[in-house]
Amino acid sequence: MKIASNNIENLYHLTSLDNFKRIKQYGCIMMTTDKSFGKSSELTGVFLLDIANLIKNWQFSPQWSGHLGYKLLKHVAGNSDEIVCLKIPTSKLKQQDLYIRSQNNLFDYLYRKKGDTQHAINGLNISDADVIPSKDAVEFVYEHTIALKDVEITGKSKTTPLKLYDFDNFKQKISAMTVFDNLLKDKPEAKLLNLYI
Repeated sequence: MKIASNNIENLYHLTSLDNFKRIKQYGCIMMTTDKSFGKSSELTGVFLLDIANLIKNWQFSPQWSGHLGYKLLKHVAGNSDEIVCLKIPTSKLKQQDLYIRSQNNLFDYLYRKKGDTQHAINGLNISDADVIPSKDAVEFVYEHTIALKDVEITGKSKTTPLKLYDFDNFKQKISAMTVFDNLLKDKPEAKLLNLYI
């Protein structure tokens, strides 16, 4: 999978404000279990994203019958009024315990171990293009907790744009864009919003 030509220096964790309060209480990002597809496909870990991939590739998906970025934000928000974006340097993660999965192929349960691909010591450089296509919406799963001292708050956003579920893909996209814009406001990552199509 070739997400980008350069190393991924940071990964990001989106969480609700309620969960962020628990992260501060425990001093780490705790692992959670995704049981969406039954016991045979359960994943446990900290779920992370590459911002460039999130903004560029988490678009409309016929498999998901909607806009992936919007659906992700709705899932993260839950009943909370606010979403928090956390940044984690990949240098703080144990590379061999980082897994990849493609949302585009999730129904086929495409789930590959990071150790099966090449990577650079100073970051994350996935160079095996045959694992997951570069246009896929990619999610990373880290099989450890992540210490709060290794985490930086990138931004926060009210969940107001997500309150009304809308089956119109364009409206979902605008809602997601509004939240992404708030999460990355005044941060270097904001320039990546230009990737949003």
